[in-house]
Amino acid sequence: MKSKRQVAARAALLALTLAAALALNTTAIAQAPPGSLWYNGDWNFDTGLSNERNTAITQAAVYDDFDVTDPQGWHVTAVFSDNLVVPAPPIITGADWEIRIGVSEGNSGTLVASGTTNSPIVTPTGRERQVVEYMVEVTGLSLFLPALPSGEHYWLNVTPVGNGTGRFFNSTTCGANCVGTPCGNDDNAFWNSTTFGVFFDHTYNQCDGCNDFSMGVIGSVVPEPTTVALLTCGVGALLIALRRRRAIYAIMRYNRFRCARLTLQSTYFCAIGMRRPTPKARLVTFKPGAACSRLYSFRSTRLWTQRTVFPLNPCAMMSRALRFSST
Repeated sequence: MKSKRQVAARAALLALTLAAALALNTTAIAQAPPGSLWYNGDWNFDTGLSNERNTAITQAAVYDDFDVTDPQGWHVTAVFSDNLVVPAPPIITGADWEIRIGVSEGNSGTLVASGTTNSPIVTPTGRERQVVEYMVEVTGLSLFLPALPSGEHYWLNVTPVGNGTGRFFNSTTCGANCVGTPCGNDDNAFWNSTTFGVFFDHTYNQCDGCNDFSMGVIGSVVPEPTTVALLTCGVGALLIALRRRRAIYAIMRYNRFRCARLTLQSTYFCAIGMRRPTPKARLVTFKPGAACSRLYSFRSTRLWTQRTVFPLNPCAMMSRALRFSST
């Protein structure tokens, strides 16, 4: 009885451990790359469509659509696609990328931007079923994409470049863990291949389940003009405040130096500020009240008092010789 309980407990513990591991694994692989503005979704473990150059075939490319949803536009720094690799690990020597607008059946539309790199970032996504999936990312971009009028879209392609062997297939998706719009659910992808003689045909015409594909755009949203203006004003105000503060400190240092020199000659202290004190302290007096004693003293007013007269009487009111009353 005890043995049966131990076996059941161990089985339950093993089941819980496996469930936790699966949950953790799902969480690890079910995330859009950091900074994704648009991600069409995870591989649905269904199929993939040829998306390759210089492998066992010459060329094939998958294009899927996305929308710039922010009115101010996007600043794109990287693009990527998720691809099934046969055999694994892959030998990827480069990657081509394109962004187009106006694509339709039999119409390549207008090329907006494109490029080729010899150093793409190739990382396993953690998703595999008989074949292993890898993310092929082109980094180092600096591309501005404005928002398009309603009903218009961009189309993205990121094609891995091989060494003349192997095969690469862009993974299909149903939009799981998608970011942005559309969300892996609008059946608006196209396929172009010189090897197979197909020119921008709907992917659902090529195979069952080839409706939407796992790929994405990485970057940042362009800030609104108001935000930029506020940021500029804030920085400007900060710089002005720092400059004014430095000017005040310079004045304070100058006045301290000046006071240190003048203190050797006088007991007066200088004032701090841009203006001179009122009345003007020129340090011409060397004891308190000296200016007043000279200006209004008996000696200085004696002569003027003797000469003071009434306007209607030209005679002096006081003799030149001072007389003092005994009362």
